[in-house]
Amino acid sequence: MTTKRTKPRLRMARAVTLALLLVLLATVTALAHPLGNFTVNRYSKVTVGQDTVRLLYILDMAEIPTYQEMAAIDRNGDGEAEQAEQAEQAEQADYLAAMAERLAGNLALTLNGETAAWRVSDSIFAFAPGQGGLNTLRLEFRFVALLPAGTLWNGTLQDGNFPDKLGWQEIVVVAKEGKNLLSSTVASQDISQELRVYPQDLLQSPPRVNSAAFQHSLALEADELNALVGMGMLALSRHDFAAAIPWAERALAVAPHKAEAVGLLVDATVELGRYDEALAEGQAMVNLRPGIASYSRASYLRELHGDTDGAIEAMGLALEVAVPGTESWRWTAVQLGQLHFNRGEWAEADVYYQAALKSNAAYPFALAGRGRVVAAQGDFENAIGFYAQAVDRLPLPEFVIPLGDLYSLTGQKEKAVEQYGLVRVIQQLNQAAGMAVDMELALFEADYGDPQTALQLARQAYAARPNIHAADVLAWALHRNGQDAEAQPYSAESLRLGTQDALLYYHAGVIAQALGQTDAARQHLQSALEINPAFSILYADDARQRLDTLH
Repeated sequence: MTTKRTKPRLRMARAVTLALLLVLLATVTALAHPLGNFTVNRYSKVTVGQDTVRLLYILDMAEIPTYQEMAAIDRNGDGEAEQAEQAEQAEQADYLAAMAERLAGNLALTLNGETAAWRVSDSIFAFAPGQGGLNTLRLEFRFVALLPAGTLWNGTLQDGNFPDKLGWQEIVVVAKEGKNLLSSTVASQDISQELRVYPQDLLQSPPRVNSAAFQHSLALEADELNALVGMGMLALSRHDFAAAIPWAERALAVAPHKAEAVGLLVDATVELGRYDEALAEGQAMVNLRPGIASYSRASYLRELHGDTDGAIEAMGLALEVAVPGTESWRWTAVQLGQLHFNRGEWAEADVYYQAALKSNAAYPFALAGRGRVVAAQGDFENAIGFYAQAVDRLPLPEFVIPLGDLYSLTGQKEKAVEQYGLVRVIQQLNQAAGMAVDMELALFEADYGDPQTALQLARQAYAARPNIHAADVLAWALHRNGQDAEAQPYSAESLRLGTQDALLYYHAGVIAQALGQTDAARQHLQSALEINPAFSILYADDARQRLDTLH
């Protein structure tokens, strides 16, 4: 609002509506103001619309403050505020303009941390008869402020007008025109009907609300909201985990109860190593929508933090709510099998793999699971059969690599090389599709390829997603390059959550052994084999041999 009084008064005057209510009938008995003849009662209604924030601000002055206000209204000093004075509309307009400027200066609105400027769009002036031949005064002002661009708005309103006056103070906040009210410290429905009806039971202790904080968002159609979630899922599929978060936040800004968007945050923060955030979001998702998606994420979070029993419990809940025979049921059964296998419970794991195969005999994840179990039991021939079927149906590196290892262990070197070559082709295709596969390729190169390439990729992966598995891969790549002293802090980082992953402990043991730390090496290698004696087709026997040399 400009500091020059002449221009704003002229502009405001054009918008003034003079509603001068003259009650002249002698037969009407005037009543005292219900809140006392000394009160100044204030009402604010904030409405967030398409491009603006609108404020209806009402003053209801009782007899004494109205009398005190007459000096400003009655400029000619004749002491009358009846027909003659009310006919002088210019005086009324000047009074309203000055009052609007005064009030606006004490109505502090912030939007996303920035102070917003009010302009007046309309004002109304009305006397009503009070007690003892005096009047009461009702003033209504409609202010407007521009809404900044965006999809989410955090706002505050502070009413600093008449701070020393007693009376009713009420603020309501509402949304319209494509906006959602996400939260508010005040109600969205008033209780005084805009200071026209004061509830009898509140006259002795009227509300004193002079501030409000609120959050609004852009209202989207279902298709638009799903598109935001879809973009977040696309970012996750490309392993661009940092990029998934803004999409999730935009979706949650307009639909805070969208469980799928919360799931995006869980997945992204886990992969970025922000585990405290992931735990909070995971719990929020379970609270919001208990089901397969939330229980399975809770299971993974528990697994990461070393609570395998809790992980199995949560995944069991997911399996209970899944519809038998569906893809989600088969996937959940296989995940439950994985949890059992990873802690050496091969028979229990096989129950779930076989159950999934009864539902679909060609389900590749269950076929690979069965291959894992029979390989652990030493039946490499049948293990090759199961893994080969899985690869035929879905050539994922997690199937192709163990198949190559099995071929290598059984002396079929050419077939092993063929499988390892297929891994590189798959990852090349993934990269061409926009997927970041640095971490996966780094581990593969460290085990089967060029250590220097592995280290370069591992450093890139850790910079992009500094989680415990990226730390482990970087540690292993450093070890493969003979840099064990630098590797050990990353290896320790990979164990910081207490994750019961035997491969992490194996890597830590090998690095400790390379540094001559016999006790630490023995402890880590023993932990790996205690967690799962068949944790790796490639390295389980090596762990046993190393441990034998350390005793």
